[in-house]
Amino acid sequence: IMNQDTKLFGIMVLLAISFMVLFSVVQCSSEEEDNTPPPSIVITPKPEPEPTPAPVQYTLTVSAGEGGSVSTEGGTYDEGTSVTITATPNEGYQFVGWEGSDSTEASLTVTLGANTTLNAIFTSSQFKYLGEEYNQINKLTSHYINQKTIRYLSQDDVFKKINVPQNNPTIYWRTSVQNTVIDDFDKNGTLDVFGFWFKSTPDYEFGSIEPGKYFLYQDFFTDNPKEPIFWDTEIVWNSDLLLSDLNGDGQNEIISFNDNSHDARVWEDEGNIMPNMPTEIISIDSNLNFSKSFVGDPIKCHDASLGDVDGDGDIDIVFFPFSDDNNKFPLLYRNEGTGNFIVENLFINESLYSNYSNFFALSYDVFDLNNDGNLDIIVASRPNLKRENFYSNPPSYYEVNQNIEIFWGNGTGLFDTENKAVFNVANNYNYDLSVLGYGFSDYDLDGDVDIFITTTRAEEWRLLGLENVTVAANSGLYYNNYLIYAFRNDDNIFNDVSDEIIDIQKDMSLTKHSNFYKIYFIDIDDDGDFDLIPGKNNIDTEFEQLKLLYWENTGGQFVRRENE
Repeated sequence: IMNQDTKLFGIMVLLAISFMVLFSVVQCSSEEEDNTPPPSIVITPKPEPEPTPAPVQYTLTVSAGEGGSVSTEGGTYDEGTSVTITATPNEGYQFVGWEGSDSTEASLTVTLGANTTLNAIFTSSQFKYLGEEYNQINKLTSHYINQKTIRYLSQDDVFKKINVPQNNPTIYWRTSVQNTVIDDFDKNGTLDVFGFWFKSTPDYEFGSIEPGKYFLYQDFFTDNPKEPIFWDTEIVWNSDLLLSDLNGDGQNEIISFNDNSHDARVWEDEGNIMPNMPTEIISIDSNLNFSKSFVGDPIKCHDASLGDVDGDGDIDIVFFPFSDDNNKFPLLYRNEGTGNFIVENLFINESLYSNYSNFFALSYDVFDLNNDGNLDIIVASRPNLKRENFYSNPPSYYEVNQNIEIFWGNGTGLFDTENKAVFNVANNYNYDLSVLGYGFSDYDLDGDVDIFITTTRAEEWRLLGLENVTVAANSGLYYNNYLIYAFRNDDNIFNDVSDEIIDIQKDMSLTKHSNFYKIYFIDIDDDGDFDLIPGKNNIDTEFEQLKLLYWENTGGQFVRRENE
């Protein structure tokens, strides 16, 4: 039995527990009924990965010009893709380079970084230029143009292929490699030969006796050359033919120079002297329409040279003529731009002229020899002459000044006789020498132009007591021989290095070797350097001309090669 106090304590405990339970229920109800929104929580969605972009693509377009094919025509490629294209020439053609690329290799790899167009360029094997390159002003000279088209055209080739019937026993037609030029006149992709025929006697006793003829031999170097075409001219003795585009129409004109009294002067056949003619300019278009015209006064010369002497972009003519009533001193034919010429004195200090009968020179050329962008003139006649008897009275300038001279150009077309470099050949053989022509090459690879000179022994037959010039020629004393000189350019001072670098520098054997009028530098053996090539050999000789004669460049030394 619980006592009263115990009972009361129990009731109080139950009440306390009930209160606590009731408080908890009320509190929970109050929390559930609280409509206050909870704090806002923003969950940023994870970004969706961007799709991989499509690769950048470029178009490669490849084509082939006439004369060959390419390994691919191109297509569309992803950026950075490397594509190799190979150009293959057809038979009779050579690969030249790529239009759209500076590469000259037939196999070309391009990495695409832009739309690219390439065209493989081919040319007939006859046209690929293997010669030495020069600055732009030199590429406009007649020397460079002849070097571009030089081929091994021997005297034998000329006589056998260009065979004019000799119907009249008292007349004989002859020509000379010297009096030919080579170009694709009819634009059919093969080279043609244009030249001059001399009309003489079978024994050449009286030289050229009547006006000659021009001829054009199409496709000369092919297996099927065409019959020659002939045109009349009033020129009796053609001293040189040169090529140049005088009027800017893209077609080379032929410039014909003359000395009609040449043989009469040599042979002293005074009753047979023919009047000299002006310089003749000949045009032949691709349809073989032929036209010719004279420019200037009658003028006789042994040589001439073409180039942009006044720096205006067209081609001028320089003369050092023989003395006659019309022209005694050097002349500039200044091209007005259309093939029309204004004739001026070449030198500004004409007071020097009064001391001499004339300024006639056997050979001269215009070329930029100091790399200043202006054409200079190298000129000589009979250097280091062993005798003092002169042809003229008063003497000519180059009979007194027996040197090789370079007159420095300034781009105006006019020259100062005091502004020049002077040097000479070492005439150790005590010969009478005639300078016939020049060649230009940076053979020592130092960046400047070195000079090569071709000369011939030219003893005066009268002084030798010989019967005539033919006897002298057949004796090897008068032409029909060569001596080559080389001058290294050391800061525009020209030092004779002939003995150091030229093998068989002279040949007087009168067996195979004639004189020649030009020297060219061409990579004839395809080894990357430029070999010395004789050009424009002598007219008619009694010995067979070598069909292949050159000096191989072997590290700056030139070794003579024959029939290789």
